Amino acid sequence: MNVETPVSDRPLPCGHRTGELLDYHLDGENTALEQHLATCPHCRAELAEIAERWGAVRRAAETPVRAPEGLLERTLAVLRESRDHETGEWVELQQERGRLYIRPTATVSLTRGLVRRILRETPELALLSCVPEGRVLRVDLVATYPAAAGRLLPELRQRIEAGLVEHLGVSAPEITVRLADVAPPARNEHER
Repeated sequence: MNVETPVSDRPLPCGHRTGELLDYHLDGENTALEQHLATCPHCRAELAEIAERWGAVRRAAETPVRAPEGLLERTLAVLRESRDHETGEWVELQQERGRLYIRPTATVSLTRGLVRRILRETPELALLSCVPEGRVLRVDLVATYPAAAGRLLPELRQRIEAGLVEHLGVSAPEITVRLADVAPPARNEHER
């Protein structure tokens, strides 16, 4: 059986792996590997190649980036406008003594709280945002790799919809639930 090894952690002829060398290059803490590097041409060559590739990354990261002219002012203007002109639809809830009108911000707040409560049972997903788009509330989630988010989203959407119907009845807004980002797995203390 031929199992393909990721390029970032392929074995070298001496038995060490490229992942070890990358960790050493980034962290610089491995006394045993330092001693090995003094005598191993394979590891020294690979480490030189890693240093060259990461040198370009470090130079790019250290290059100062200037914000475009007026970015701050434009951003603040958009925030002021969204605050001043509420987006989303008012929810109308029929009650015994008349109608109750619920502001879009209250519906968003209710949805956020509901999603957070539901996600307590699914720690590999986190709420990124809850945004009204006309008559629809868009719920954006972040999954921690390697979560099977594709399988979880339909059930999660049904649970959110059921919770909103429980609170708002037939006036509950339509929602969309989407995976907006994937986060790297959390590192354990012993891996740091």
